[in-house]
Amino acid sequence: MKSTSIKFLLTLCLCASAVNTIAAKTSPPKMISLKSVLNADGSVKAGAEGVLSPGEANMLVNERNEPLFTAEDLEGADVSIMLVVNGKLYVGGRFKKADRRVVNNVAVWDGAKWSGLGKGVDGTVKAMCAMGNDIIVAGDFSYVDKSDDSPGIEANRLARWDGKKWHTFAKVNIDREIFALASDGKLLYAGGNFKKIEDKIPAASVAMWDGKKWSAVGGSKFDKTVLAMTCIGKTLYVGGFFTLIGDEPAANMAMWDGKVWTEVGDKGLDNTVKVLANDGKNVYAGGGFSKSGDGTDVKGLAMWDGKKWSSVGDGLDQGVSSIFSDGGKIYVTGQFRRAGGNATYMVAGWDGTAWSMTFPEVRYGNFKTAAFYNGAIHGSGMLYDSDFKGGIVRWNGSAWEPLSK
Repeated sequence: MKSTSIKFLLTLCLCASAVNTIAAKTSPPKMISLKSVLNADGSVKAGAEGVLSPGEANMLVNERNEPLFTAEDLEGADVSIMLVVNGKLYVGGRFKKADRRVVNNVAVWDGAKWSGLGKGVDGTVKAMCAMGNDIIVAGDFSYVDKSDDSPGIEANRLARWDGKKWHTFAKVNIDREIFALASDGKLLYAGGNFKKIEDKIPAASVAMWDGKKWSAVGGSKFDKTVLAMTCIGKTLYVGGFFTLIGDEPAANMAMWDGKVWTEVGDKGLDNTVKVLANDGKNVYAGGGFSKSGDGTDVKGLAMWDGKKWSSVGDGLDQGVSSIFSDGGKIYVTGQFRRAGGNATYMVAGWDGTAWSMTFPEVRYGNFKTAAFYNGAIHGSGMLYDSDFKGGIVRWNGSAWEPLSK
């Protein structure tokens, strides 16, 4: 199965099994909506014809090489983040609805039903973290609580939900993107490819909010981009693709102990770190790397025990897109098909000793994230199977099932 994202720049014509450019006609063509010509599984209805200008859509190709589509006005969702806080499952990404309710890119599941966080945010959510009982979200949005009948609140890429309403972070003007968030309970850290906060505070790729003001973290002079963060106690770990912090070398992984930045391990990791998580003791890194700086084979998933990098079991056959920790167990998603030599489809569980949880394929599915919630693994991403059009699935012990009907 191939998956791709297509930006439609031309007016297109849909027919039963193909998408073609439309030839010039002497009379105006019939205009149609994308939703009106799709079946529940995303395939094109037989006999459908007309001209479509959808702006942006996503396409998959099934095993018969037929196109499957989703668009922002459909219930299909691109969920890339899951977060469990106080008995609730929070999800973020790019989607409009959750169980027919308009939620706008961020939603919460309380074990029985979906709810929005106010009116949500007006762009893609790329990072989430908990700070006490608050949920912090960051991404490509400009406003929170915006709707047809409300102008919303200006929030330049970053906002806080207190359980009842949205708040912004002072004058948070950020000159570029935020890709990662983390908190030690008192301090909030943001990572990305930005250079300044509030138009004047130099903070290359990492900034800190202490509840009153923003500041750089130990100079925050990363030469490139921070993509991932996690905290163990008061220690902040960051990953991404960078080589220097100021004049000091740091190969894609670094840590801040409250006083100084240091590289994690001897020469860090040999390629990009995309995600980080911890179990309270060890840090787990996922990404495009294959070796640690001392030459240890780590195959896209590595564990730092405070002294050295090591592989997680026999590793995975491809890269990792998310890591979720639940006590002593680690759950990962990605493009892999094998974990520790066992066949699995994009999701696997590590119990500290072995890859003990493997899972079957979800048709037309691309898992981006997973979480352990209410005693079960929950997964999501871009799921096009008509049985899972709600976007979130749960493992019932023998099969995947939709979280909400």
